[in-house]
Amino acid sequence: MTEQPVSRVPKHATAYYFLLSLIGAALLMALGFIREGILAPASGNQVQLSIVCVSGFSWERVIPLHQGGKLPFFSRLFQGKGSYGDIIGSTSDTDTAIVASMFTGRFPAKHTIYREDELTQFIAPNKFQTPVWQELAARGQQCVVVGLPVSEKQERPDTSAAPRGIKKSGASEMTAEYLHRITRGANIPGELLALLQECINSDLERLRQAVTARGANNSTHLFAYFQGLGRWQQRLTAQAGAMQDTTRAALIDNYYIFIDSILGQLYRYCRSNGIFIVLSERGTMQVTPRHGNYFPTLKEHPATGFFYATGLHIREGIDPLVLAPADLVPMLLYLTGNPLVNTLDGRVNFKLLEEHYYFKRKIIANTRLLLNK
Repeated sequence: MTEQPVSRVPKHATAYYFLLSLIGAALLMALGFIREGILAPASGNQVQLSIVCVSGFSWERVIPLHQGGKLPFFSRLFQGKGSYGDIIGSTSDTDTAIVASMFTGRFPAKHTIYREDELTQFIAPNKFQTPVWQELAARGQQCVVVGLPVSEKQERPDTSAAPRGIKKSGASEMTAEYLHRITRGANIPGELLALLQECINSDLERLRQAVTARGANNSTHLFAYFQGLGRWQQRLTAQAGAMQDTTRAALIDNYYIFIDSILGQLYRYCRSNGIFIVLSERGTMQVTPRHGNYFPTLKEHPATGFFYATGLHIREGIDPLVLAPADLVPMLLYLTGNPLVNTLDGRVNFKLLEEHYYFKRKIIANTRLLLNK
């Protein structure tokens, strides 16, 4: 029988194959690190947030006013890329409970904030009442809060100075000007006139604080809450029968035009990495909303708030979105590259985000509450 030759690999070839294996392993490890880097959440403050909650803001009034050319800022905003929709709260939730859910990411049964005076609990929150700006501040991201209480460790608006045109010395003149623009010479009772002046003063002061803070440091996140429109609408709605419907509608619409100018001034401070969101807790003041056929089986219609978002990573919306109040906080934590707290009740709505964003920024959950570490 003929002996078969034995295959032998030269020593130098063995070393060559071994070197190739090492190079291949190194390449695989490098690719793994690159892939992990792509999927890892963004670190640091790469996104600038401008979150403006306008109490009582409603699509039912925004759309006809926009179509009539009376909201110049929103007309420009709607021409750009943005997503829009409704924030649907529970029928039994108070407006304050909805506001608390929007800023804590938790259902009312968990945060237990139902009355306006209870919003002061944001200053010393329990683990379920932690507002989103406190979560961000604890992670090293600067936040300015206007119109809602903050803790001593958080950023407070500097009220010692203000940009030209929004100075305290000219506040009375500005209030008088807007008072004239809203009333348009209508004969309204003195009590209503005093309330309107109070609402205008409050909103102008919050605008001044927000613009001053942004002018001093434009890299901060802004959370602003304006209550004037909501208070004004509620009082006028309660006056049904006491004045003509056309007069009441004009008084509300003119306040929307005032709010449009406020939002336009805030939007000027948004940077190229900014996200600008306008929302409300409950915009429909009617007993039966015009879109009530969406909820045909309900005896009472749920609270329907306003939602519009534009800016970095926000896709151009094709269809309206429906969000729960608690969905806002997970979305903001996700967009700013932070892990989601595991006690949040809301969820991230990916229809709001640009395509494939999820694969660039994978979600991570924080297994421990930040404030309990």
